[in-house]
Amino acid sequence: MLLESVPRDSVIVHLNCSDADAGLNAELSYFITDGNQDGKFSVGFRDGVVRTVVGLDRETQASYSLTIEAIDNGPAGGRKTGTATLGVRVLDINDNHPEFLESSYEVSVMENITTSAFIVQVKAMDADEGTNGEVWYRIVSGNDDHAFDVDVTTGQVQRGPAALDREKTAKRVLQIEAFNNDSARLSSIVRVTVFVEDVNDEHPKFSQSEYIRKDLRETAGVGTSVVSVQATDTDLGPGGSLRYAIEDAVQDAVFDIDEGTGLILTAAPLDFELHSEHTLIVSATDSAPPYHRATCTVLVVLLNELDEDLTFTKPSYNASVAENGVPDMLVTSVKALSGDSLAFVEYAFHPDTISQALDQFVVLTTLREISEPRLHWTEKKKTCIF
Repeated sequence: MLLESVPRDSVIVHLNCSDADAGLNAELSYFITDGNQDGKFSVGFRDGVVRTVVGLDRETQASYSLTIEAIDNGPAGGRKTGTATLGVRVLDINDNHPEFLESSYEVSVMENITTSAFIVQVKAMDADEGTNGEVWYRIVSGNDDHAFDVDVTTGQVQRGPAALDREKTAKRVLQIEAFNNDSARLSSIVRVTVFVEDVNDEHPKFSQSEYIRKDLRETAGVGTSVVSVQATDTDLGPGGSLRYAIEDAVQDAVFDIDEGTGLILTAAPLDFELHSEHTLIVSATDSAPPYHRATCTVLVVLLNELDEDLTFTKPSYNASVAENGVPDMLVTSVKALSGDSLAFVEYAFHPDTISQALDQFVVLTTLREISEPRLHWTEKKKTCIF
């Protein structure tokens, strides 16, 4: 038995062959006649010492059966021969690297697979025998977050304690090492690419929690653009496709929203006097089960405009004055109101007021009082209508 690491020109055995003749008839020559096709061995022509010629490799050939012939130097035609069979068993040393059956591995998994779920099987073989041929596995790179595990003895790759997240990393590249003895430094590494497939696990997110439109005129027509809301969802396909809706209008349903773009429009006439502000709850919902949803608030503040009529507090006012009244004497006060909540109202005589009244009375435009600066009454005219 020889270790396959035996050096070249190492002595294997010294053959002991004898011939009872004398002289040249007893001189022997040695030859290997069979079993040495690869030329690994030689035998001394005269001394019968069998040696290695080159290094051995158990994985190529684990044993040899050499036929060695001894020939005497008797006269030609009368030489005698003897043969012996030399069996050589080559013993293994740990001189081979494990080799993976595939040059690389690729696999796709859903991002929501559970802990210990199977991902892929890697396999390496080692041509050595016994414990020298045992193969172990470990992940040497690409697994800083411990999202993967590999069974040290089987090479089965599975999900580790950390969850996968396609939105963070859609492709994971692992380097897996096959080895059988740390001290021998004999190992091989294979690339394992894991494509993480999307599931609808992300919620929509609005760019703002509240949108405000402060200057919408109350006279804005139906179909006027108000404000555009925007949400995003990092899922793929239907899971990332959003539909917008107005969930609740606290006052009136006077707004509509484009479900695809998030643009809010007026859907009915506005009225500052009825509602000066509108608070809307807008939702964004993705298009795949379980239909994740998010909401935001939209505040619309209307801008007041002069669109309401002035109305006097009374349909008519009556007043009496003495014919000897002095100028600037107060006759009466009138009051008009508007739904527009005006800061002040300016008053004036109606164009149809009779000229005699215009000659005798004036109206204070902001105090809403009528006085008589000039009184030249006669008994003939005692009543004036403004």
